[in-house]
Amino acid sequence: MSHAAHDQETAHDAILETDAIGADPGSDLACHIEPLSDDDWKEINSKIDRRYGGFFVSGVNQKVLPWRGEHQLAALSVFEMDPGIDAFEVSPERVTVLVAGKKRSYVPAYRLRRGSATVMVDILHRAQEKHPLRPVITATITAGYARIGIHYRALPERRVFAQPRYRNARFVLGHRGLDMRPETELAVVRVLGQKGPHDVASVASALPDFPDARETLLALASQRRVKLGLWAPTIGGMTAELISWRGLS
Repeated sequence: MSHAAHDQETAHDAILETDAIGADPGSDLACHIEPLSDDDWKEINSKIDRRYGGFFVSGVNQKVLPWRGEHQLAALSVFEMDPGIDAFEVSPERVTVLVAGKKRSYVPAYRLRRGSATVMVDILHRAQEKHPLRPVITATITAGYARIGIHYRALPERRVFAQPRYRNARFVLGHRGLDMRPETELAVVRVLGQKGPHDVASVASALPDFPDARETLLALASQRRVKLGLWAPTIGGMTAELISWRGLS
């Protein structure tokens, strides 16, 4: 496997979370999956409280996506930044499961696509995570998606807030609208083209004559032209690797 391919696999695996609430995909419990109707979408959008939600502009998907709660906004920010993800959708379908003799309906939070692989990601708030039937519900949904070749992962909301990559991604995406100076952009690219490793702080330090070097680097990352190590505890400590510049890989 090439270095680039390995990095993409690592980025994809990070989405799956080693501590996700998993289940045996061989389970044969009842699960029915169907796309959301237009009426379903209207209901979802009508319930977005602007105090706790809104709409996320995705350059990757070339569309506006709804979000509810800080955890959803954080997750969308990571998906937008991750070069290993080709596309993502919010709440694309409804899942109905039969558990303990009762039908239960859920709308998984995200569908991610990377190459030929598709992953459904759900983020569970504390009450969902601690529900006594959660292991069985997760097993049922996991088995249902496995039968159609899709991975399902349920992530505790508390893990979303605990990880620095979510905070870092949101901060970096705040630089998407930066009007970059061409001379600073070129200087940053030249530093990244030198033998590394590089991080945000070292790139800025290498360009003392360009006070906007740090912001320019973050703006390039927000456009997926630079890959950042979002797991770093600080912005300056994020590793930086040039992906493309003006269409050149």
